[in-house]
Amino acid sequence: MIRNLRNQIRAGYFNSCGEFIHNSNLVIDTCYHVTKAFGGIPLFEPFGNVLDVKCEQPAIFSRFHDDKGGVYYIACVNSPTTTASVMIKYKMGVNIEKCAYGNKFEKIHPHTDPIGKTDGEGGQTINIFLAPGQIALFREV
Repeated sequence: MIRNLRNQIRAGYFNSCGEFIHNSNLVIDTCYHVTKAFGGIPLFEPFGNVLDVKCEQPAIFSRFHDDKGGVYYIACVNSPTTTASVMIKYKMGVNIEKCAYGNKFEKIHPHTDPIGKTDGEGGQTINIFLAPGQIALFREV
């Protein structure tokens, strides 16, 4: 029974972008914690095209590059028991895709918030709901 469950979890991971992550030679270049820092990893600070990351639970947000110069991000809820929404705000004009079931990337349609916006502060926001320990893989296109 446990072996069967383990095989189902492995198959689910590989069908939900695990195969892409495993075979893509992604190299991490930036890693931040969100909400609460652990183990010497710094709290999130804006970098590159990412303006802000928020989550009501501790989370991890990392940037990777592939061997062709592509930029990827992984968000993960760092709680063993609680689901949470991760909000990622990035620069206007940047297009983001999310890896979906079957290791395929799909365009994300962000929203903008003009309320309280001043010149240079604007951005696009995506929100994704993640289970405890679940990761989401994104790429810039």
